[in-house]
Amino acid sequence: MLKTGLLFVFFALAVCDIAIDTTTDARNNAADDYGHIVSHFPLGVATPQDANELSDIVLFANSARVPIAAVGQAHSVKGQAQVEDGIVVNMTNINSINVFENDNFAWVGAGATWRELLQATLTFDLTPPVFTDYIDLSIGGTLSVGGVGSQTFREGLQIDNVLALKVMTSDGVVQLCSATENSDLYHAVLGGLGQFGIVVEAQINLVPAYANTLYVRTLYADIDDFLADLFVLTNDERFDGVQGFVVANDAAGLASATGNAFPDLEVPIGDFPWLYMIEGSKYYADGDVPDVQTLIGDLNHIPEDAVNVLELTYFEFIARLDPTEAFLRSIGAWYLPHPWIDVFVPRSESSSYILNELSLITSADVNGVILVYPYLNDPIQALNFPLPDSEEIVLFALLRTAVPPERALELSEDNDEIYERARAVGGTGYSIDAITLEPKEWKKHFGNQRYKDLKDAKELYDPNHIFAPSQFVFKDKSKCNNQDDDDDHHYDDNNHNDDDDHHNGHNDDDDDDDRSDDSDDRSDDSDDRSDDRSDDRSDDSDDSDDSDDRSDDRSD
Repeated sequence: MLKTGLLFVFFALAVCDIAIDTTTDARNNAADDYGHIVSHFPLGVATPQDANELSDIVLFANSARVPIAAVGQAHSVKGQAQVEDGIVVNMTNINSINVFENDNFAWVGAGATWRELLQATLTFDLTPPVFTDYIDLSIGGTLSVGGVGSQTFREGLQIDNVLALKVMTSDGVVQLCSATENSDLYHAVLGGLGQFGIVVEAQINLVPAYANTLYVRTLYADIDDFLADLFVLTNDERFDGVQGFVVANDAAGLASATGNAFPDLEVPIGDFPWLYMIEGSKYYADGDVPDVQTLIGDLNHIPEDAVNVLELTYFEFIARLDPTEAFLRSIGAWYLPHPWIDVFVPRSESSSYILNELSLITSADVNGVILVYPYLNDPIQALNFPLPDSEEIVLFALLRTAVPPERALELSEDNDEIYERARAVGGTGYSIDAITLEPKEWKKHFGNQRYKDLKDAKELYDPNHIFAPSQFVFKDKSKCNNQDDDDDHHYDDNNHNDDDDHHNGHNDDDDDDDRSDDSDDRSDDSDDRSDDRSDDRSDDSDDSDDSDDRSDDRSD
């Protein structure tokens, strides 16, 4: 059957003058990602050079009912940008960048990376407002999920800073959309997991860039002091970026997390297995170095030898993970499985939730970074990014590396339990994670009303369900017949590993019934917040008419 499919696709695309790479190497590469946990093997890989070639691919896929998935840097962790028996669309050559310095925005191809965009905008002393910690991600990839960074507490998500999009829907047509024009498509696509079309270009907001960054790190032994200071810093905005981390309370753990940042600090400190670290970043112009005492003098960190200050260029700070990436590649850890999990919990529940999660693991269960990032609800306006019903929010994440690799599936299943414990305290998840991927879980994630809206958008913009099938957001029409999205349909996230039952407890009818009432309550809260965000965006959008007019003139 696979050979027949390959021949069909190869000859059909050849007739359409579309090149597709069906070699074993190409298919194997497309069936892998940064997670290295699951493998969905495509029929082949297409690499369009422009929107016209992309249109040919989409039109063929739609007419032939062949699923397709757009991919940039393949940094997904559970096969989300892969496709079984379909076509992977490599977007990396659709990477144009045009900076409009007088208008403070850039039109950028979806296949470009955030590093490439930053390098282009710094030429004009401009920068995107928000960066993920790792910047070698594609524009299109992060805009399909959200994009959080150290600046999010004041600037929102990366998708909150998108002025307009050019999206190719299943009819092969590029549609311009924004908060004021074709807004349903715009709001569906941002954080929409690639379900409604392929982002071709994005119009990204830009702000003035300072030349330098003061990078300040402090350590804590008490989690409540740590969390309190995180929100002191986010609420008074004395820093431009604020993040928190959990580090092991021993010499090896501290060195692994911070390098030689605290050479004179004697550890362990007390009997705690963990320490906590705040990182603050303050941008400044040449010759105007901020006063460290003014920035952290009133904080409750460990007083002796627990402060590290670096003066970096702005680019060095934004690209600060470059040495870490090089090291992880050199020791082979970059190529191991990464069963990551991120959850958002209300600040009021964060201390007890985090302490409980830390009590269930050791540093050997992580082999990576533990994040504790503070956010404020108000700057995050995106409709497809559900958050707890709290103004102050904490992201808790285990960016784990599976050692040995055979633990990847076990840790991935554990992630489902971490997520459910977060939901039990009013928390939400992040759509990038290595957790169960199936329609009923996505319905819980988005909330009843938002999920219904997205389902309607799917039928409008992708009625044959060709886009991004390995997200499993909606039922597969070719396999599920008349099943509803709530039906107990199990998706095998590891097609070639029959021993992966993928936390079957989440598919038990009793468990689903027990959780349904809670899910409905939380969905109602999420729906209310979505309505509020939509209203806020519509109020603000009236001011963007001039920008939309300019984008029409300059986006051809």
